[in-house]
Amino acid sequence: MPTRDQHFEVCRKWQEHFDGKLSQVGMRAPEPVLGQTVSDYRRDVLLKAKRAFIPRTHQLRQFSLDDVKDDALGVIEQKILDA
Repeated sequence: MPTRDQHFEVCRKWQEHFDGKLSQVGMRAPEPVLGQTVSDYRRDVLLKAKRAFIPRTHQLRQFSLDDVKDDALGVIEQKILDA
């Protein structure tokens, strides 16, 4: 099981990834928080992106990311970033 520091380092890599994607729309990915899991960090960034750029009526806003299982997160992530 990854340690808290290992999660933090992987979250930093995800932050770089999200910064590359979100900079196209003038947004930066938030800093990860020590103790946050990688899945929780990804969900946090995606939630912020959904709220900032996707209209409330869009189907991607109609569900909670908390309901998305880890193995499906990548698929939803790509749809949110594309939208």
